[in-house]
Amino acid sequence: MSNCKEIELQIVDYIDGTLNGAGIEVVEQHLISCESCKKMEIEYRLLFTAMNDDQAELPSENLDDAFEVALMQETRNLRATRTTKPTKTVQIPLHYIYKVAAVFVLMVGSYWFGNYTTQREFMPELVDLTVQKQELKTIAALSLFENESASKRIQAVEFAQELENPADEILIALINEMLQDKLVNVRLASARALERFSEYGMVKDAYIQALKTEENPSMQIELIEILAFINEKRAIPKMKELLKDDATPIFIKDKLESELQNLI
Repeated sequence: MSNCKEIELQIVDYIDGTLNGAGIEVVEQHLISCESCKKMEIEYRLLFTAMNDDQAELPSENLDDAFEVALMQETRNLRATRTTKPTKTVQIPLHYIYKVAAVFVLMVGSYWFGNYTTQREFMPELVDLTVQKQELKTIAALSLFENESASKRIQAVEFAQELENPADEILIALINEMLQDKLVNVRLASARALERFSEYGMVKDAYIQALKTEENPSMQIELIEILAFINEKRAIPKMKELLKDDATPIFIKDKLESELQNLI
């Protein structure tokens, strides 16, 4: 029988529809009997739905009908299973439905009654929903960082980059990806995401460490540019060392000379 840790790593793929038939069966059988993992699946579905709707600004004329249909469809999706074996009914926690309903009410309220007084009345609810969304993004990012798929790890990087005040565990996860991921694309994405949090001491230290150990030219260029942009003078000794190294490619030496002029 699959344990919760194994299922957690497959839930995102299950929601995306990228699992094979056997994998789907394993996940669904586990979700039937495990309330904790079922709760996580519901949270992920709500999270991905909310993030996909981030760009929406104004409600359409059919907003009431669309919301009702979407809520009913989400309820059906969360209760559906592919097995014909006897199953016990999954009770969807009412507070998750209330969250979705609250988003709808707040969106319509802000649109139709968008004056200062109404916005002030809705502010506590908006703040609470924002905090909950940040927490869900943190959970999703930390889970995706463990995924074997490079695209999922890059998705984790994107989630982490969107956090306003990331926890240390998020920064550490990003740093580990930048320093240790086997794929340069993931390392590059992590390095760029960390630039947003370059005021943190651990991030600055990580950039310097990466410059000392990184051998991929694309990553070296990226690190040199970032360290120069954040004016990290502690990187100067290593940059000079690379400049003198006969093994350093010419185009990297050109970049080093250019950026050193700005740092020194």
